[in-house]
Amino acid sequence: MNTALRAAGCVVAAGIALASTPNANATPMTLTISVEDLVTHQVFTTPFTDAATPNLIDVGTASTGPITFTGETATSAISPPINTLITSALTITNTNHTDPVMVTATLAGRNFVGPDNFVSLTGSGTWFGTPNSVMTLAFYDDPTNNGLATLAQRVGFFVSPPALDPTSSYSYSPGTVPLAIPDTGPFSMTETWTYTLAPDGRLVSRGQTETKSEVVPEPSTLLLLGFATFGVGMIRFKRNISRRRPDVSKP
Repeated sequence: MNTALRAAGCVVAAGIALASTPNANATPMTLTISVEDLVTHQVFTTPFTDAATPNLIDVGTASTGPITFTGETATSAISPPINTLITSALTITNTNHTDPVMVTATLAGRNFVGPDNFVSLTGSGTWFGTPNSVMTLAFYDDPTNNGLATLAQRVGFFVSPPALDPTSSYSYSPGTVPLAIPDTGPFSMTETWTYTLAPDGRLVSRGQTETKSEVVPEPSTLLLLGFATFGVGMIRFKRNISRRRPDVSKP
């Protein structure tokens, strides 16, 4: 293999390694959960951060007022050109036997790596024993990397149908769509969710994901592919020349 082809191969390999190696820079993350008793209007608020483990908030089993969480987590990940912000919980239970409650939560992650120009959103969960509960999901993208979450930064919004008794599910997946304002440098993503739980009601397998990607290849990627194509072409060219060259060793 000639020197040019080896160099091209090294460049392509380096590009593939960069694209497949997770980057631990999607920090800091902050998760804030507020619970309001809708009868007494008492509010309980608990903040969480990923200070102990970057890109991970592991609430585990915990309580905020009358609400008990199990498996409540939040994660962020960078695998250029894909950036993801995820929140999920195994169960959320209203331990109050008489009062309904409202849960409002916000998850924000900063320092995601652009450029990205497409967004994909998902959300899902299952209600148990909490008829008429409604889930409201909102997703935000801030190219300034300041964690803004206003109407101007909103890239997705969903309100579920009222829950049925004794159980029903909701699901949101609008597909991949272009960003109105692409993320060209470091950027932040924010997710919010609000729902109510009847007395002793539960929400199971709650999940919410925001993913950014660049579907159209970058010029640098096209350049790497060009190097690789050039190298393969040179090999084929040399093989063809060798086949056509007369064998002078034969009489």
